[in-house]
Amino acid sequence: MAEEKIIGIDLGTTNSVAAVQEGSEINVIPNQEGNRITPSVVAFTDKGVLVGDPAKRQAITNPMRTIYTIKRFMGRRRKEVMDEEKLVPYKVAGGPDEPVKIEVEADGKMYDELHVDGGTTREVFVLPAEAPLQAFDALYPKPPIRKFFIIKNGKASPEQQVVKPTTLQIASRAISTLIKSQNQGELYHIYRIALDAGADFNFMSVPASFNYTTNQIYDPKYQAALYAEGVREGRKGVWLKTPPGQAPITLPQGSATQAPAAKSQDPASVPSAANPPVKPAPTAAKSKKVAANVGWQSKVQSAP
Repeated sequence: MAEEKIIGIDLGTTNSVAAVQEGSEINVIPNQEGNRITPSVVAFTDKGVLVGDPAKRQAITNPMRTIYTIKRFMGRRRKEVMDEEKLVPYKVAGGPDEPVKIEVEADGKMYDELHVDGGTTREVFVLPAEAPLQAFDALYPKPPIRKFFIIKNGKASPEQQVVKPTTLQIASRAISTLIKSQNQGELYHIYRIALDAGADFNFMSVPASFNYTTNQIYDPKYQAALYAEGVREGRKGVWLKTPPGQAPITLPQGSATQAPAAKSQDPASVPSAANPPVKPAPTAAKSKKVAANVGWQSKVQSAP
């Protein structure tokens, strides 16, 4: 059986670390400065954004724009962190019952950290289309075992909802449906990638039967109900093997996962339009070049 590689990332309050497990051996992945741990610090400067050690080194001279221990404020209301915010120099904003916001000045403008999701363009991402998984096979002594586990923190399909005939409500509902439809397309794309690479596809989302609703930006009761639902679904151990609404696809003979044996060639044959030359299999060096050109970051994403 081929050896699996597992990437583990710990985004800690004070420091962050990433490690890779190969068989029974676990190795910490060093950062760009060669250190095994990276301070969980981000700084906004006049020359750009700094992360990790460079951000930590300039914290004394740039206290109002250097953000750290941010996990202590995540998912909490302002009134819950009154004591903690006295311990940091940067500005913590928001009303008593509102989620915590962090205000930072950059390039002469004020920004606050209320995070805008990238889901309007892509809700889930595995790898670039120009970097198929097979391009990295030459990096391994044996073809690796690949498994995709995709968990969507929401319902997979659009839901019917009555709205008032106003521009704002209609536009809001249309955008919400558009994002979910985009997500369905991405799931099918990933499913197809898995099929072509011989990978095991597994999908889970919030079930359609979960009908708890809330009008609050952050509702602890809603979060508790959603967590309990996730525990129940997880204990069932039932994973969808195809995207929702997608019938399983059977690949034809000669596909990437059922490649026929290559035929031997006559050494004396001359390549021509009718008899084109056979493209050689990618070497390890070429695979590394492909990975570098497409920006494949094996150190921070799941191993292919």
